[in-house]
Amino acid sequence: LDPFDVASAVFNSCGTVAANVNFSIDLNDTGYPNSDYDQCGVNGSWCATESGDWPGWCLTLDDNNSDNVFTGTLENVSAGDYEFIVFCSGAADNYSGWGVQLGPVVSSECDFDSSDEFGNYGFTVIDSDVDVSYCAGSCDETCSGGGDSGGNNSNYTVTFDLDGLDDCGFVSVTGTFDNWSGWGANADTDFDAEMQDGDYEFIILCVDTNIDSWWNDIWGSSTIYYAPEGSECDFISDDENYNYGFTVSGDDMLVQYCAGSCDQTCEEQCVADGDATQDLNVNVSDIILVVNHIIGSSTLSDSAFCSSDMNGDGTINITDIIAIVNLIIGL
Repeated sequence: LDPFDVASAVFNSCGTVAANVNFSIDLNDTGYPNSDYDQCGVNGSWCATESGDWPGWCLTLDDNNSDNVFTGTLENVSAGDYEFIVFCSGAADNYSGWGVQLGPVVSSECDFDSSDEFGNYGFTVIDSDVDVSYCAGSCDETCSGGGDSGGNNSNYTVTFDLDGLDDCGFVSVTGTFDNWSGWGANADTDFDAEMQDGDYEFIILCVDTNIDSWWNDIWGSSTIYYAPEGSECDFISDDENYNYGFTVSGDDMLVQYCAGSCDQTCEEQCVADGDATQDLNVNVSDIILVVNHIIGSSTLSDSAFCSSDMNGDGTINITDIIAIVNLIIGL
């Protein structure tokens, strides 16, 4: 084995390497930070939870000389391989510590693990300090550098328009675009998220806000809506996950689904409540309208027909009138 360079390595009390990792992240030409996302840094595997999730705010970087190159040092890092992504967070994402993510394109030369679905940078600590420099969103060291960037610095707005979630106290869309943080796009962000070109998967969290401190465990406080297994909207149909997905390709985009289905919108549910007039009241006016339909002097609309078909047999007749009368008199 090659000897350690004791002049540049630090050892902890157990005799293992404890190096410093010095980040220099160039954000020129990226549009960040800005008034919506005013704090930037790096999130990575060194601060992963026991479940493997990366929390936000792993390391906040500073721009002390106002050149839009953000720097910071991760201290006492043990030997090993580490992945990370650049983030900018702010009021637009309720300071989640994720907000906008700037990473390499999946399978590009600086995608540390090209075998997985995530576009993450990475570095290896061996026996000395490590310097990490990137133009955020590319493989270049600085944003003024030439050559093949391996990425695209442009970010596009993806807007989620989801139906069938009226009973949720809070709704959040999370996926590969926010490293499954649980807070990717939600009501606080107007269901918008900034992303670079690439393929993304996601699911929908329907949060029960009656649970105390639900925000501390948004996953555990939620009913999760997946794409139907093996369906046309199961983005990777041959894996064990039933995730929705989409591809960003050089432009803003709108993603629309009825939660839990492949339809863009949910069909309205038929409620046989006797309200033929659709005025939110059931009274003699509804009976008159139904009678006129039966005798042929008028025709009920689809929604009025649905409300009037009290026994759900697909026809309107005297049986339905009797049911509406009983509803009015309280029987």
